[in-house]
Amino acid sequence: MSFIAPMVAGIFTNNKQTLVQWQNLFWLCVPIYVLPEIFFLIFVSGTVQEWNYASSKEDKTQLELCLNHKDTERKTLENEKK
Repeated sequence: MSFIAPMVAGIFTNNKQTLVQWQNLFWLCVPIYVLPEIFFLIFVSGTVQEWNYASSKEDKTQLELCLNHKDTERKTLENEKK
């Protein structure tokens, strides 16, 4: 979308950059941004998914190592600031 938007803006306002042309471009963009948001709001779920949790002992060990590393890193940064 990020590379298409300037191209569409250029097509809509090519050599006639009037207020009407920019309004037309704005109204073209409204459904492009609003419709996916409505879709998301209808189908979003706040329940935690089963794959969020570690399932095996190895996964749990890796998760603990990662969390311990972040905690150690945070403590190191705190000590350096003192």
